[in-house]
Amino acid sequence: AKLRFGDDFTDLRRWNFNIEVAGGMFIDDDRVNDDNMNQYDLSAKFALGKMLGKNVLRIHAEYDGVFGAKGLELYKNNTFMAGARYGISSERFDFLMGADYYYDNVSESTNSPHKIFPFLRMTWKSTTEGFVPFVEVDGGIKRNDYASLVYTNPFMADDGYSLSQMSNESQYNGRIGISGVLGQGVFSYNLSAELSFANDHAYWYTDALANYYYTQAYQHTLRIDGGLMLRPAGWFEAELKAGVFVWENYDKYYSNRPNFDSSLSLRYLGRKFTAGVTAAYRGGIKWMTLQPAGFDETLYDGDENVMKFGYVKTDATFTLGLEAEYRINDRWRVYAVGRNLTGSTIYEWLNYYRNTAEGILGVKMSF
Repeated sequence: AKLRFGDDFTDLRRWNFNIEVAGGMFIDDDRVNDDNMNQYDLSAKFALGKMLGKNVLRIHAEYDGVFGAKGLELYKNNTFMAGARYGISSERFDFLMGADYYYDNVSESTNSPHKIFPFLRMTWKSTTEGFVPFVEVDGGIKRNDYASLVYTNPFMADDGYSLSQMSNESQYNGRIGISGVLGQGVFSYNLSAELSFANDHAYWYTDALANYYYTQAYQHTLRIDGGLMLRPAGWFEAELKAGVFVWENYDKYYSNRPNFDSSLSLRYLGRKFTAGVTAAYRGGIKWMTLQPAGFDETLYDGDENVMKFGYVKTDATFTLGLEAEYRINDRWRVYAVGRNLTGSTIYEWLNYYRNTAEGILGVKMSF
């Protein structure tokens, strides 16, 4: 449940504010051990901002609390955040800088709760919008509470004790890129590179019984993304996207994700009828696995209590999807979606996959 009142921070000629409180609960019924893994969330947010001439000023604060119960009774996470932004906005240049301070305390974690994340955003504008470079620096906390981990990997094994010692992930990101619109909107493009440094990243690994566990370590990555959009007429558009991890600190850990992915979409945009087809290609994935002592003794350096990791690599996949929608009137629409029409083997996680085509038929109603 969430309650919010305030402004949307679009018209900053006057003071804008936002106040928000929220709460929720997550219940995981453990039918094996008869001990539910429950957690309760509470959050409060406040923000205030205004344009002062050509200058932008914004301050914000936030509290997030996560409290475990029953099988998670040892888990407690209290996070306090306060930050500020200051910048300049003009016809040719936007500049915004600031920082966020976090006090992030997790139950029995021995890590320091104090964290500071810098913020920077610079955009250069041109009169034609054909070439718009930008620079961004940001960061924050990625939660490793039970609900967040289960949403990421529903096949994880329950372990309330180790979770109480698990720190949240700290992410520091930097991006540079360019984008532009040419030919009066007929062609647009974007290209960006992101360098990320993460502490206490959760690496997932599976054992011989297909149970999933996690271990924490730092993660450094460099990713390049690009996209092209062509719209020669109002009723048709084509879009090409691609992304690649050009560097990652692989040593003994593997991120369970493809190092390359791409897609090509063609869309018909009629007044009453729209339809599209998307072809996607995803590179092979190295899935992190726990190597049993009897599998390869050299992995354990003579100590069976020291875990050593390896990987299983699955093949690249090609998929095809279709979607269509017909507008009956302003209130009613019918639609159809087809996914993985090629019947490719798509792994959600190692040992858990789907390899059949899927379809959805539905009705949309607007009030």
